[in-house]
Amino acid sequence: MTATARQALADQAQTALRDGFVASYPDVAVPMATRERFLSLDEIPSVIAACLTDAGVPAAASPNGGIESYVAQGDEERHAIADYVCNTRFPSDPKNSVPLNESQITYLYQYQTTVLTSCLESAHIPVDTPPTLESFMANYTDQGPATVAWKPYAHVDPGPLGQGIYKQCPQTPEHLYG
Repeated sequence: MTATARQALADQAQTALRDGFVASYPDVAVPMATRERFLSLDEIPSVIAACLTDAGVPAAASPNGGIESYVAQGDEERHAIADYVCNTRFPSDPKNSVPLNESQITYLYQYQTTVLTSCLESAHIPVDTPPTLESFMANYTDQGPATVAWKPYAHVDPGPLGQGIYKQCPQTPEHLYG
C-alpha cells in the first residue's frame, strides 16, 4: 500500500469517526486530538484501553481482542469524548481495513483449518468440520464472512474460563495483512 493510499484511508476513517461523534453529540465541540501512530490489530485493545483509562474512563483489554468498559448512566458523553480522542490518537492501521484478496482468504482458511484447529483441539475444545476452501471463499465478503456456517471458536466457553484461549490460539495468522 502506498503512503498516499494509506493516508487517504486514514483520512476517510477519521472523517467517519468525526461524523459519528458529531451525529451522536451535535452540541458538543469536537475535541482536539492528533494522530500519534497507527496500531496493529493486536495492539488496539491494550492501547485504547490504556488511553481511555488515562482519560478517566476505566477500561481493560479483554482476552478475546475487545475492550471492556462500564459506562454509567449520564456518563455517556464523557465516555464518547474519551473514545473519540483515543481513536483519533491511535487509529487502526489503514492496511487493516482493506478487503482481503483471494490469496489472503486462502491463507486465513489454511491457518484456521490447520494451525488454529490443532491449537483448539490440543486445548480440548472441539472444532466442527470446516467447509471446503471453495465454500469458505464464496461466503467471504469485503467485510468478512457473509454467512458464518463454520466458526472455529463455536465451542469456546464465553465465560472467564474460556477467554484465555484467544491468546493461546490467535484468531488470525501473523502477517495476514502483510
